[in-house]
Amino acid sequence: MAGITNSAYRRHLKKQGVGLVVTEMVSAYGLIYQNRRTASYLDFSEEERPVAVQLFGDDPEVMRRATELVLSRPAPPDLIDINMGCPVRKVVRSGAGAALLADPERAVAGWIRTLYHRLPLLDPRTRDAGYGRSGPAPCSLPTRPS
Repeated sequence: MAGITNSAYRRHLKKQGVGLVVTEMVSAYGLIYQNRRTASYLDFSEEERPVAVQLFGDDPEVMRRATELVLSRPAPPDLIDINMGCPVRKVVRSGAGAALLADPERAVAGWIRTLYHRLPLLDPRTRDAGYGRSGPAPCSLPTRPS
């Protein structure tokens, strides 16, 4: 939820017993073009863990580069969610969000091919039992529109 799911709100939710919190949508293009405001959406505190970063974009290569940037941070998230369900007109017109559901080959097969084969995201052996970081975060692909 843009403008709502900031760190203070996520910490409040964790105090209420929520198991997983998610950042607001983060533009892959904003990250690769080094937009400071976009990069600030990636900030979270350790008390928010487990925390997911929700990326959106329309190009698998841009998403790969943005994912690499997210994972290279000193404190990477526990999960990266690729948004494929946002119905907001501005997002859909750009070819991101729910627009990806209209092209399953690009939305799923293309993304998995680009991300999985270039980044070691889905290997459970890279994870440890707690929230300590022993390897890359997993990548989550939605199976139905939100």
